[in-house]
Amino acid sequence: MEKSSEKEVASAREQDMEIYEKRKGHEQLDEQQSIILMRAFPDSKTLSIYESQLLALQMKMYYGLNSGLKFNFVRMFNNSPSSFSYMDLVQEFENYKKDILLKRELIGTAV
Repeated sequence: MEKSSEKEVASAREQDMEIYEKRKGHEQLDEQQSIILMRAFPDSKTLSIYESQLLALQMKMYYGLNSGLKFNFVRMFNNSPSSFSYMDLVQEFENYKKDILLKRELIGTAV
């Protein structure tokens, strides 16, 4: 491994440890207040800004306050993986995107 790569790995580990230490405090906050905090920094080497935003949207969609029945996908994936249907999840997300576009069109015509 090259020296610059070793430094990058060491730096990433240090950042991970800092995040881990901060996360410990968030777990306590969650236990006391039922609050979850999310913070992210996109890595353009891994995901584009658009892909990062899409990932954050999906997190909100399945774990957010208005997730409703969508959280059942998470439950099924975690508790009954053999029954989990990836295509059902994709279809649900496609429907969600269509609903958002429809709402935008309706808002646009109402203005």
